[in-house]
Amino acid sequence: MVIRLLNEAKNPGSDPSLDPSLIAQGSLRSAHQDDKTLLMKIVLLQDVRKIGRIHEIKEVADGYATNFLIPKNLAKKATKESVEWAMSKQKNIVEKAKVSLEETAKLSSHMDGLEVEISAKVGDKGQLFEKINSLKIASALKGMGFNIKKNQIVLEQDIKEAGEHEAKITFDHNLECQIKIIVAGATD
Repeated sequence: MVIRLLNEAKNPGSDPSLDPSLIAQGSLRSAHQDDKTLLMKIVLLQDVRKIGRIHEIKEVADGYATNFLIPKNLAKKATKESVEWAMSKQKNIVEKAKVSLEETAKLSSHMDGLEVEISAKVGDKGQLFEKINSLKIASALKGMGFNIKKNQIVLEQDIKEAGEHEAKITFDHNLECQIKIIVAGATD
């Protein structure tokens, strides 16, 4: 690079990448970035931090690809076949995401405003002998035919009194719905 700068000083205009106006603007790239033979196109086989996501086609330094990414099966060299394979995989992922979004939206709209009745032992003053938490709500929803995990149910706090209470259910794709929990007292 130093030799290139010295040659440019002797013969101005011979290398357009060393134009002083470009240097002043900070848009001068290093010799490694200008030389396209040092870059390799790859197809990522896994998510790689700071590079890209699975099935993306990226251009990385030749040495990084041949010495690290390819030997560790994180990527493979981009050929016509591998690019077509990656494109078909990306298309399948997009289609599955669309179907998943539609199903989740349908479930969310179906459950919105749902009333879930849970019976628990109640004392003289209306206090519960046991708290109603997200695990009990999830099992009640399972009894109603909904497969909701306890970590999807958001309560402000565990329910300690009989009556009507609100809960939020979160789904994938940033969807959510509100349900009503009705705790009925059983005085066994």
